[in-house]
Amino acid sequence: MFVNTPHHQFVRTFYTIPHHVLQSITIWLPRPLDYSPIKSTIWIIYVHGGAWRDPECDSDQFIPTVNYLSHASNQDTMSGIAGFASINYRLSPYPDHTRNGSDPQDAYRNVQHPAHLQDVVQALEYLSKHFLIDAYGWIGVGHSAGATLLTQLLSDVDIAALPKNIQRAYLGLHSLILIAGIYDLPRFVRNHSGADSSKTIKDIYMAIVTGAFGQDPLLWVAPSPIHRNFGMENWPSLRFIVMARSDQDQLVEEEQNNVMDVALRAQGWVGERESDTIPERQIWRRSLSGAHDDVWKTDGGQIAMLIEEVLDRLLENVDRGEVYGEEVGV
Repeated sequence: MFVNTPHHQFVRTFYTIPHHVLQSITIWLPRPLDYSPIKSTIWIIYVHGGAWRDPECDSDQFIPTVNYLSHASNQDTMSGIAGFASINYRLSPYPDHTRNGSDPQDAYRNVQHPAHLQDVVQALEYLSKHFLIDAYGWIGVGHSAGATLLTQLLSDVDIAALPKNIQRAYLGLHSLILIAGIYDLPRFVRNHSGADSSKTIKDIYMAIVTGAFGQDPLLWVAPSPIHRNFGMENWPSLRFIVMARSDQDQLVEEEQNNVMDVALRAQGWVGERESDTIPERQIWRRSLSGAHDDVWKTDGGQIAMLIEEVLDRLLENVDRGEVYGEEVGV
């Protein structure tokens, strides 16, 4: 299926059989893949938010950002991008959604963790097998629950025991751009359950977390990314983790970034300006503007600028003056 936008054309592909829109990837190639040099271009892979359950949040969240980067004024940035992919995944129940409540019989809208994460892993495996994201390398961009999913990938799994395409996809990750992520699930519920929170707010946050992770609060601890392994043994190519958020974000508090920062530092990560040398594994903190969803809506420029900054650092020693007219034999 094709989704036309002002500057380009997306192609939707499915990574499971039977095909379902909630297990699909929206892909755009700025040029035929064979014309993107492996050594000087990289993939940008987006995972959307929506509290693991919102049917109106999907891979199209990334369209404003891709449109922004596709503008003629950003061609230097585009010369370093092999392709974009935006991943859809199955959703948790949301029966009281005002326009599109979930049917209890719909197997694709009644899942719990780790089903969302399994879908993201399957999508990465597909992208490795068919679009060579492992060879090119990739930058992961996640908003809200999407940021959580990307950091949940960083687990204590035995990489050598994984299927080869998943192994290769994991090893190709160079940077994460995490926007308004949720990294401590018990804290997320607790921070919206105090005396200053209305019953409506308390019920919403409880429903979000119990719907995605179960009723027992003990089940919320292990999936929280602050307890994941961000060590080099699993992600040898991962150099930068960018945590960005707007002070006007009304849904996810800054404390989530703060506790994630502490967890990363405990595993050897450092701030970008805290060493006389350039450390291999840096935490970047960035400020955005607008409400929770404004950061990806409007013109997409805020996420685009984060991508540009990371891309410039990753490719700063690469000569991008190559002519994209010769096949590179991928």
